[in-house]
Amino acid sequence: MKRTPKPWKVKKRTTPGQFVTDTLIVSEDGSVLANLHCEAEGNSPLIAAAPELLEACDTAADVIGSMISGSPDQRKILLDVYNQLRKAVEKANGHT
Repeated sequence: MKRTPKPWKVKKRTTPGQFVTDTLIVSEDGSVLANLHCEAEGNSPLIAAAPELLEACDTAADVIGSMISGSPDQRKILLDVYNQLRKAVEKANGHT
């Protein structure tokens, strides 16, 4: 799946002659990736952080996957976290 490269940033834009400020998610080159309205504005930092969060989750899942050994209790905890991370990464990759 092709994605817009990170970083993504939150930018506010006011259109001349209007009293509305748009909350935008923009790429490094300034391309608008999303224009958020109302309730969605509160999610703008999370949306902008999505590429870094996906990368961190993917890396953490790889590391945890290589560490699943030790006592049964440790394995269960690591396996639960590993499964949560993998599920989130799969969702982000469009596989629900």
